[in-house]
Amino acid sequence: MRAIEGTKAYTEGLRSVFPLVTPDFVLKENEGKLVHMVGYLRIPEPLEDAFYGVSITAVKLKRRVQMYQWVEEEISSNSEEIQLHNSSHKYSKMWRDKLIDSSKFHDTLNHENPFFIPVSSQILMNPYVYIGKFALGKEFKDKFKTFIQFTGGERPESLDIKMHMGLYYHSSDLWNPSVGDLRIQFSFAGPTGSFVSIVAKQSGSELKPFYTESGAQIAFLHEGKKSHTEIFVKEHALVTLYAWIIRLVSVLAVVFGSWLSSKTITLLNRRNQVVQNLMSVGPMRFSLIIAVFLSNSTVGLAWIPHTPLFGILMITFASCLLLYYALVGDNITNNKPMTALPQYSQMY
Repeated sequence: MRAIEGTKAYTEGLRSVFPLVTPDFVLKENEGKLVHMVGYLRIPEPLEDAFYGVSITAVKLKRRVQMYQWVEEEISSNSEEIQLHNSSHKYSKMWRDKLIDSSKFHDTLNHENPFFIPVSSQILMNPYVYIGKFALGKEFKDKFKTFIQFTGGERPESLDIKMHMGLYYHSSDLWNPSVGDLRIQFSFAGPTGSFVSIVAKQSGSELKPFYTESGAQIAFLHEGKKSHTEIFVKEHALVTLYAWIIRLVSVLAVVFGSWLSSKTITLLNRRNQVVQNLMSVGPMRFSLIIAVFLSNSTVGLAWIPHTPLFGILMITFASCLLLYYALVGDNITNNKPMTALPQYSQMY
């Protein structure tokens, strides 16, 4: 269904998109329209973390905080490590992003972690991001997800904070950290001056998501110079790929489930000739037939409101395949008379 709605929405969007010659002028006649523009990001004010002396002119500034903590690992029952540690669990100290509750450890003695992390991880988003004269809405700022690590140009004023390899440490000894010590890493996404291509709705001087007649959202941002056709083709390809992955996983799940339940179905329907015919092809082929029937019928039903002929053809194919084996089974191909179930039990 998502692929169908996406195809319909992208076709509608591709017909109605209006390419702008330049984003340096806001024209009233384009108000509410789906527009395409290319240009450089303009960010007039930087993002700052004053406590660590970090400043960067970008769309996002990310602060990642890790704490040095005790970590519990369960040892396999057949492992020689049990004798080495004299316990079914072993403990080690590691850097972790989230607080580990040491009260739930198998052995809490001498393995205690702090109750909280005093400095929190966070992502700051710049409120002032432009392309030409147009301001980017939050939906477009969220699309900047590729972060680059960096170090601020100034050392923190606090003497308790040390720097090493681009990281900030709250530790008395960098080479032998203690439980509870912190290390902080900074990174940014969407630096000013980046060249981007955008497809969005013009709402005054702001770029916002565009909604098609079917209710689908169009809000595309790509790095580099790309035409509106290239953007729509790439976005449609991503939706189609996602849909096929979901279909493949669903088919495999149906095949596996049908194969597992085939013997049970047979035993519960010994006198049902239709079930006997289906089972005569063997467990694996039976599972494939069921999977093809269900997947094609589901996709066909979804296509009927948009392309009735294609949807009906898919359902017809799936139904004919199932009906053929339900009425004939494997008897014609093997030139065998239609027999009862006992022969099927020999397959297991």
